[in-house]
Amino acid sequence: MTHDTYFSAELFDNVPVGIIAITPASEIVAVNKFGKSQFGLNVGQKLNRVIHTDSLALFEESLQVSEKDFQIQLKRQNATFHISLRCHDIPQSKEKILILRDISEQVALGSQLSKNKQPERKFIHAIGNALTTIMGYSELITMMLGEHESIAGERREAVLRYQKEVYTGLQRVEKLIKQQKKGKQLPSPVTVPLNRKHVMVVDDEPSIAEFLAELMRGRQYKVTAFTDSLQALEFYKSNKDHIDLVIMDQIMPELSGISLATELLSFNIDLPIVLCTGDQELISEQSNGRVRIKHFIRKPIDISELTEMVSTIID
Repeated sequence: MTHDTYFSAELFDNVPVGIIAITPASEIVAVNKFGKSQFGLNVGQKLNRVIHTDSLALFEESLQVSEKDFQIQLKRQNATFHISLRCHDIPQSKEKILILRDISEQVALGSQLSKNKQPERKFIHAIGNALTTIMGYSELITMMLGEHESIAGERREAVLRYQKEVYTGLQRVEKLIKQQKKGKQLPSPVTVPLNRKHVMVVDDEPSIAEFLAELMRGRQYKVTAFTDSLQALEFYKSNKDHIDLVIMDQIMPELSGISLATELLSFNIDLPIVLCTGDQELISEQSNGRVRIKHFIRKPIDISELTEMVSTIID
Protein backbone atom coordinates (compact mmCIF):
# COMPACT_ATOMS: atom_id res chain seq x y z
CA MET A 1 0.00 0.00 0.00
CA THR A 2 1.04 3.65 -0.45
CA HIS A 3 0.03 6.92 1.15
CA ASP A 4 -2.60 7.44 -1.58
CA THR A 5 -4.72 4.76 0.09
CA TYR A 6 -4.94 6.82 3.28
CA PHE A 7 -4.21 10.37 2.19
CA SER A 8 -7.20 12.24 0.76
CA ALA A 9 -6.75 15.97 0.22
CA GLU A 10 -10.52 16.39 0.21
CA LEU A 11 -10.73 14.69 3.61
CA PHE A 12 -7.69 16.27 5.27
CA ASP A 13 -7.53 19.80 3.83
CA ASN A 14 -10.12 21.20 6.23
CA VAL A 15 -8.50 20.03 9.47
CA PRO A 16 -6.41 22.50 11.56
CA VAL A 17 -3.36 20.20 11.78
CA GLY A 18 -0.57 19.41 9.35
CA ILE A 19 -0.78 15.96 7.73
CA ILE A 20 2.09 14.73 5.56
CA ALA A 21 3.37 11.50 4.07
CA ILE A 22 7.12 10.87 3.90
CA THR A 23 9.45 8.25 2.44
CA PRO A 24 12.18 6.46 4.43
CA ALA A 25 14.54 9.16 3.11
CA SER A 26 12.34 11.78 4.83
CA GLU A 27 11.09 13.17 1.50
CA ILE A 28 7.58 14.63 1.63
CA VAL A 29 5.33 12.95 -0.94
CA ALA A 30 2.00 14.42 0.21
CA VAL A 31 0.96 17.36 2.38
CA ASN A 32 -2.41 18.89 3.26
CA LYS A 33 -3.38 22.57 3.02
CA PHE A 34 -2.64 23.38 6.69
CA GLY A 35 0.80 21.79 6.45
CA LYS A 36 1.59 24.09 3.53
CA SER A 37 0.19 27.33 4.93
CA GLN A 38 1.16 26.98 8.60
CA PHE A 39 4.50 25.17 8.38
CA GLY A 40 5.59 25.99 4.81
CA LEU A 41 5.95 22.31 3.86
CA ASN A 42 5.81 21.16 0.24
CA VAL A 43 5.99 17.94 -1.76
CA GLY A 44 9.58 17.04 -2.63
CA GLN A 45 11.00 18.75 0.45
CA LYS A 46 13.20 16.80 2.89
CA LEU A 47 11.49 17.05 6.27
CA ASN A 48 14.68 16.41 8.25
CA ARG A 49 16.19 19.55 6.71
CA VAL A 50 13.58 21.79 8.34
CA ILE A 51 13.79 20.10 11.74
CA HIS A 52 15.73 22.19 14.27
CA THR A 53 19.18 20.76 15.05
CA ASP A 54 18.23 20.31 18.71
CA SER A 55 15.29 18.09 17.70
CA LEU A 56 16.89 15.86 15.05
CA ALA A 57 17.58 12.95 17.41
CA LEU A 58 14.04 13.12 18.80
CA PHE A 59 12.64 13.32 15.26
CA GLU A 60 14.48 10.14 14.24
CA GLU A 61 13.15 8.43 17.38
CA SER A 62 9.59 9.53 16.59
CA LEU A 63 9.75 7.72 13.24
CA GLN A 64 10.46 4.46 15.04
CA VAL A 65 7.55 4.76 17.50
CA SER A 66 4.01 4.66 16.16
CA GLU A 67 1.14 6.71 17.62
CA LYS A 68 3.13 8.53 20.31
CA ASP A 69 3.46 12.31 20.55
CA PHE A 70 6.90 13.93 20.40
CA GLN A 71 7.63 17.63 20.90
CA ILE A 72 9.77 18.80 17.98
CA GLN A 73 11.08 22.20 16.87
CA LEU A 74 10.47 23.03 13.22
CA LYS A 75 12.26 25.80 11.30
CA ARG A 76 10.56 28.08 8.79
CA GLN A 77 12.61 31.01 7.49
CA ASN A 78 13.33 33.12 10.60
CA ALA A 79 10.67 31.46 12.77
CA THR A 80 10.77 28.32 14.91
CA PHE A 81 7.62 26.30 15.58
CA HIS A 82 7.09 23.97 18.50
CA ILE A 83 5.06 21.07 17.15
CA SER A 84 3.59 17.88 18.51
CA LEU A 85 4.49 15.15 16.01
CA ARG A 86 2.87 11.72 15.81
CA CYS A 87 3.87 9.00 13.36
CA HIS A 88 1.51 6.42 11.84
CA ASP A 89 2.77 3.41 9.91
CA ILE A 90 1.22 2.46 6.58
CA PRO A 91 0.67 -1.33 6.41
CA GLN A 92 2.88 -3.09 3.84
CA SER A 93 4.66 0.18 3.02
CA LYS A 94 7.83 1.94 4.11
CA GLU A 95 6.12 5.32 3.84
CA LYS A 96 4.74 6.95 6.97
CA ILE A 97 1.95 9.38 7.76
CA LEU A 98 2.88 12.20 10.16
CA ILE A 99 0.45 14.40 12.11
CA LEU A 100 1.88 17.83 12.99
CA ARG A 101 0.08 19.98 15.56
CA ASP A 102 1.29 23.51 16.32
CA ILE A 103 1.88 23.85 20.08
CA SER A 104 4.00 27.03 19.92
CA GLU A 105 1.36 28.97 21.81
CA GLN A 106 1.19 26.47 24.67
CA VAL A 107 4.99 26.46 24.97
CA ALA A 108 5.14 30.27 24.95
CA LEU A 109 2.36 30.58 27.53
CA GLY A 110 4.01 27.99 29.74
CA SER A 111 7.29 29.86 29.51
CA GLN A 112 5.63 33.16 30.45
CA LEU A 113 3.79 31.53 33.33
CA SER A 114 7.00 30.01 34.70
CA LYS A 115 8.77 33.34 34.33
CA ASN A 116 5.98 35.13 36.19
CA LYS A 117 6.27 32.66 39.06
CA GLN A 118 9.98 33.33 39.51
CA PRO A 119 11.12 36.06 41.93
CA GLU A 120 12.22 39.33 40.33
CA ARG A 121 15.95 39.87 39.88
CA LYS A 122 15.78 42.93 42.14
CA PHE A 123 14.30 40.79 44.94
CA ILE A 124 17.00 38.12 44.58
CA HIS A 125 19.71 40.81 44.57
CA ALA A 126 18.30 42.44 47.73
CA ILE A 127 18.11 39.09 49.54
CA GLY A 128 21.66 38.29 48.47
CA ASN A 129 23.02 41.59 49.80
CA ALA A 130 21.21 41.17 53.12
CA LEU A 131 22.45 37.61 53.59
CA THR A 132 26.02 38.61 52.72
CA THR A 133 25.93 41.27 55.44
CA ILE A 134 24.47 38.82 57.96
CA MET A 135 27.10 36.18 57.17
CA GLY A 136 29.90 38.74 57.48
CA TYR A 137 28.87 39.85 60.96
CA SER A 138 28.19 36.25 62.03
CA GLU A 139 31.75 35.26 61.06
CA LEU A 140 33.18 38.20 63.03
CA ILE A 141 31.22 37.16 66.13
CA THR A 142 32.34 33.53 65.77
CA MET A 143 35.96 34.59 65.37
CA MET A 144 35.90 36.88 68.41
CA LEU A 145 34.23 34.26 70.59
CA GLY A 146 36.76 31.66 69.51
CA GLU A 147 39.79 33.81 70.28
CA HIS A 148 38.81 34.77 73.83
CA GLU A 149 37.38 32.77 76.69
CA SER A 150 35.77 35.84 78.19
CA ILE A 151 34.44 38.90 76.40
CA ALA A 152 34.62 42.28 78.13
CA GLY A 153 35.09 45.95 77.48
CA GLU A 154 35.36 47.05 73.85
CA ARG A 155 35.16 43.50 72.49
CA ARG A 156 31.92 42.92 74.37
CA GLU A 157 30.52 46.14 72.91
CA ALA A 158 31.63 45.06 69.44
CA VAL A 159 29.96 41.65 69.78
CA LEU A 160 26.72 43.26 70.95
CA ARG A 161 26.88 45.69 68.01
CA TYR A 162 27.49 42.87 65.54
CA GLN A 163 24.62 40.86 67.04
CA LYS A 164 22.35 43.85 66.52
CA GLU A 165 23.45 44.07 62.87
CA VAL A 166 22.69 40.37 62.39
CA TYR A 167 19.24 40.81 63.92
CA THR A 168 18.57 43.89 61.74
CA GLY A 169 19.65 41.93 58.66
CA LEU A 170 17.33 39.06 59.50
CA GLN A 171 14.45 41.52 59.91
CA ARG A 172 15.28 42.99 56.49
CA VAL A 173 15.20 39.53 54.87
CA GLU A 174 11.88 38.73 56.56
CA LYS A 175 10.40 42.01 55.31
CA LEU A 176 11.58 41.38 51.74
CA ILE A 177 10.06 37.88 51.73
CA LYS A 178 6.73 39.19 53.08
CA GLN A 179 6.64 41.91 50.40
CA GLN A 180 7.35 39.31 47.69
CA LYS A 181 4.58 37.03 48.95
CA LYS A 182 2.14 39.93 49.20
CA GLY A 183 2.83 40.91 45.60
CA LYS A 184 2.10 37.38 44.35
CA GLN A 185 -1.14 36.79 46.26
CA LEU A 186 -4.48 37.05 44.49
CA PRO A 187 -7.12 39.31 46.03
CA SER A 188 -9.15 37.74 48.82
CA PRO A 189 -12.60 36.45 47.85
CA VAL A 190 -14.03 39.11 50.15
CA THR A 191 -12.76 41.81 47.77
CA VAL A 192 -14.38 40.31 44.66
CA PRO A 193 -16.80 42.89 43.19
CA LEU A 194 -20.46 41.89 43.18
CA ASN A 195 -21.06 42.99 39.59
CA ARG A 196 -18.14 41.26 37.91
CA LYS A 197 -17.60 41.54 34.17
CA HIS A 198 -18.33 38.32 32.28
CA VAL A 199 -15.67 37.12 29.84
CA MET A 200 -16.22 34.26 27.39
CA VAL A 201 -13.14 32.30 26.25
CA VAL A 202 -13.21 30.12 23.11
CA ASP A 203 -10.23 27.98 22.05
CA ASP A 204 -10.29 24.43 20.73
CA GLU A 205 -7.10 23.62 22.66
CA PRO A 206 -8.29 22.65 26.18
CA SER A 207 -4.98 23.63 27.81
CA ILE A 208 -5.08 27.14 26.32
CA ALA A 209 -8.79 27.62 27.05
CA GLU A 210 -8.20 26.60 30.66
CA PHE A 211 -5.12 28.81 30.98
CA LEU A 212 -6.86 31.90 29.59
CA ALA A 213 -9.90 31.24 31.79
CA GLU A 214 -7.74 31.03 34.93
CA LEU A 215 -5.86 34.15 33.85
CA MET A 216 -9.14 36.09 33.59
CA ARG A 217 -10.47 34.66 36.86
CA GLY A 218 -7.28 35.84 38.51
CA ARG A 219 -8.28 39.34 37.38
CA GLN A 220 -11.62 38.86 39.16
CA TYR A 221 -13.70 38.42 36.00
CA LYS A 222 -16.48 35.87 35.74
CA VAL A 223 -15.43 33.41 33.02
CA THR A 224 -17.17 30.85 30.83
CA ALA A 225 -14.81 28.82 28.62
CA PHE A 226 -15.49 26.65 25.57
CA THR A 227 -13.41 24.37 23.37
CA ASP A 228 -16.24 24.07 20.82
CA SER A 229 -17.12 27.20 18.81
CA LEU A 230 -20.66 25.98 18.05
CA GLN A 231 -21.37 25.43 21.75
CA ALA A 232 -19.98 28.89 22.46
CA LEU A 233 -22.36 30.38 19.90
CA GLU A 234 -25.38 28.63 21.42
CA PHE A 235 -24.37 29.80 24.90
CA TYR A 236 -24.03 33.38 23.70
CA LYS A 237 -27.47 33.33 22.07
CA SER A 238 -29.00 32.50 25.45
CA ASN A 239 -26.79 34.85 27.48
CA LYS A 240 -25.97 37.70 25.12
CA ASP A 241 -27.09 40.37 27.58
CA HIS A 242 -24.65 39.10 30.20
CA ILE A 243 -21.42 38.75 28.19
CA ASP A 244 -19.08 41.75 28.33
CA LEU A 245 -16.18 40.49 26.21
CA VAL A 246 -15.11 37.44 24.17
CA ILE A 247 -11.55 36.13 23.74
CA MET A 248 -11.25 33.62 20.90
CA ASP A 249 -8.77 31.80 18.72
CA GLN A 250 -8.87 32.18 14.94
CA ILE A 251 -8.05 28.62 13.82
CA MET A 252 -10.78 26.31 15.13
CA PRO A 253 -12.84 23.46 13.66
CA GLU A 254 -16.54 23.96 12.96
CA LEU A 255 -16.45 27.78 13.10
CA SER A 256 -13.26 29.80 12.70
CA GLY A 257 -12.70 32.84 14.90
CA ILE A 258 -13.82 35.22 12.13
CA SER A 259 -16.96 33.15 11.43
CA LEU A 260 -17.86 32.95 15.11
CA ALA A 261 -17.23 36.67 15.56
CA THR A 262 -19.51 37.44 12.61
CA GLU A 263 -22.30 35.41 14.22
CA LEU A 264 -21.82 37.05 17.63
CA LEU A 265 -21.72 40.56 16.19
CA SER A 266 -25.02 39.91 14.39
CA PHE A 267 -26.63 39.81 17.86
CA ASN A 268 -24.64 42.70 19.33
CA ILE A 269 -22.67 44.95 17.01
CA ASP A 270 -20.89 46.56 19.99
CA LEU A 271 -19.65 43.31 21.57
CA PRO A 272 -15.90 43.61 22.31
CA ILE A 273 -14.04 40.67 20.75
CA VAL A 274 -10.34 39.90 21.12
CA LEU A 275 -9.12 37.59 18.35
CA CYS A 276 -5.89 35.64 18.89
CA THR A 277 -4.12 35.05 15.57
CA GLY A 278 -0.72 34.86 13.96
CA ASP A 279 -2.17 35.81 10.55
CA GLN A 280 -0.69 39.21 9.69
CA GLU A 281 -2.92 39.54 6.60
CA LEU A 282 -6.01 39.22 8.78
CA ILE A 283 -4.75 42.00 11.04
CA SER A 284 -4.05 44.15 7.96
CA GLU A 285 -7.59 43.55 6.68
CA GLN A 286 -8.90 44.84 10.00
CA SER A 287 -6.92 48.05 9.63
CA ASN A 288 -8.43 48.44 6.14
CA GLY A 289 -11.94 48.07 7.58
CA ARG A 290 -12.64 44.72 5.90
CA VAL A 291 -12.86 42.89 9.23
CA ARG A 292 -15.29 44.11 11.90
CA ILE A 293 -13.19 42.88 14.84
CA LYS A 294 -11.35 45.74 16.51
CA HIS A 295 -9.00 43.97 18.90
CA PHE A 296 -6.26 41.52 17.94
CA ILE A 297 -3.59 39.72 19.96
CA ARG A 298 -0.69 38.33 17.96
CA LYS A 299 0.42 34.77 18.60
CA PRO A 300 2.24 33.62 20.60
CA ILE A 301 0.11 35.48 23.14
CA ASP A 302 1.80 37.99 25.43
CA ILE A 303 0.06 37.64 28.81
CA SER A 304 0.75 41.23 29.89
CA GLU A 305 -0.53 42.63 26.60
CA LEU A 306 -3.71 40.56 26.77
CA THR A 307 -4.58 41.43 30.39
CA GLU A 308 -3.89 45.12 29.75
CA MET A 309 -6.05 45.08 26.62
CA VAL A 310 -8.97 43.37 28.39
CA SER A 311 -8.72 45.77 31.32
CA THR A 312 -8.70 48.79 29.00
CA ILE A 313 -11.75 47.53 27.08
CA ILE A 314 -14.15 46.58 29.88
CA ASP A 315 -12.95 48.04 33.19
